[in-house]
Amino acid sequence: VGSEMCIRDRAKIGSIYEQGMGVFTDYVKAYMWYFIAEHKGNRQAGLDRKRITIKMTPTQIDKAQAMARQCLPNESSFC
Repeated sequence: VGSEMCIRDRAKIGSIYEQGMGVFTDYVKAYMWYFIAEHKGNRQAGLDRKRITIKMTPTQIDKAQAMARQCLPNESSFC
């Protein structure tokens, strides 16, 4: 259950950044968190990630992917 919660939490963080709930809307960070959650097995996060790409430039997508790839190996650190 613990790892499942982490996956859902990561997707929720993506949603928070996408919707600007208590933070500035940031599609790059939203994409990053959705990418990480999808990589960990959250299918809905993958759909969310694909959905927001229409709101992003190719440069933003590249940046978000690079940030996510930096975070993936560092499980113990919070990106």
